[in-house]
Amino acid sequence: FGDWGGKLALINKVLYGLVGSCAQFHRHLCAELERLGFYPLKADQDLSMRDAGDHYEYVAKYIDDLLIISRSPMAILEQLKKPNGPYEFKGVGSPEYYLGGDIKITYEGNSIAELKLSAKTYIKRICAKVEQLMGWKLKGYNNPMDPHFHPEIGDSDFLVGEDISKYRMMVGSLNWLITLG
Repeated sequence: FGDWGGKLALINKVLYGLVGSCAQFHRHLCAELERLGFYPLKADQDLSMRDAGDHYEYVAKYIDDLLIISRSPMAILEQLKKPNGPYEFKGVGSPEYYLGGDIKITYEGNSIAELKLSAKTYIKRICAKVEQLMGWKLKGYNNPMDPHFHPEIGDSDFLVGEDISKYRMMVGSLNWLITLG
């Protein structure tokens, strides 16, 4: 830090990298959504809803990613967007990918005719990551497991060192894949 080394600094309007940044942003966003009439669901505090008369509107939030489910999502976004609202948004549009899941929307006029969710992109990304990490080429199977694999025999060595972290990453990735469906 040169001449600034060892000196105190006041950080103004910077969120990324600070220990409590995510929690502070979450509180601020929740307050803004409440101002607009949204309230968090009891079962999931990261999903807020409001009664729009003839339908309900939802805002799903994950850190600083928003997914707005409404007949007029842009109207909600405009209320949150500067100059009247507190936020600037990037990558605004019809969702294609959210939290690892692919989203495909087919419209008929202004209405959604079909909504498809899949994990295809996530699976490709995780397979490439595992192949690179482990130095393997994954085999394609029509079954979840190789029919000749017998894990019940249990003759493999215990994991040590960084292999433990690799295993945890793979199990975590598979858990998320199961959550995506």
